[in-house]
Amino acid sequence: MPEEKISFIPKKTFEAPEAVSAGPGFLVSFGAVILVLSGLAFGATYFYRSALVKNRNGLAESLKRARDAFDPALINQFISTSSKIKEAKLVMENHQDLLPLFDLINNSTLKNVRFTNFDYSITKNDGPFLTMKGEAPSYADLAIQADQFEKNENIKSVLFSGLSLGDKGQVLFTVKMMIGQPFIIYKAERQ
Repeated sequence: MPEEKISFIPKKTFEAPEAVSAGPGFLVSFGAVILVLSGLAFGATYFYRSALVKNRNGLAESLKRARDAFDPALINQFISTSSKIKEAKLVMENHQDLLPLFDLINNSTLKNVRFTNFDYSITKNDGPFLTMKGEAPSYADLAIQADQFEKNENIKSVLFSGLSLGDKGQVLFTVKMMIGQPFIIYKAERQ
């Protein structure tokens, strides 16, 4: 019989057990996704910022060109002319036209009443104030004249005073009238 050799080292080779790969863990996958999204957001923000800076620089250059296109002396002249026009409008709005006042007196005065003195003034609080001295043939004619003035809507108040008889029998008087301010303000459409 042949002799068998006994050995404590096994003749058969053992294979290493296969490791089962379960893939990366949940946290590793989640971290990778967050890293990729952060990178994309950073890139988008960087390029958006670059576009905004480029746009701002373009607009600044466009504004500079537009500003340079205007002549500062011409702009100053426009500003000066505009201010003069505003001042002229203010003067025209406050300009007094006495022609309507004379028309009012002419149309409201009786044919047999005459005025010998005319004084026109303006007070700050009350506006235009008219004082006239006149003559009427009788007290009755003077009463009719007073009524004529009082009926006129452009006359705010009428006061007759200084009544006396003249050397030829006529009635001498002084009349004071307060005229409505809008009535004497110049209006272009009257012309």
